[in-house]
Amino acid sequence: MSISFDGIASGLNTSELIKQLMQIERRPVVLLEQRVQTYQQRMDAWRDVNMRLASLETKLSDLLLRSAY
Repeated sequence: MSISFDGIASGLNTSELIKQLMQIERRPVVLLEQRVQTYQQRMDAWRDVNMRLASLETKLSDLLLRSAY
């Protein structure tokens, strides 16, 4: 366990300043992570649409083959 005396000489809370600076520096990373998550959700949605369309195509193809006989 360590004892910390932040800002004892300067009067500044250096731990809080460092924490805030780290949050500011991390902001672009957080924004990119959110963007990636949004794109992944969109890709998942389009993948689902594609699978449903493929299923519909298969069912229609089967129906057309049956009606041809």
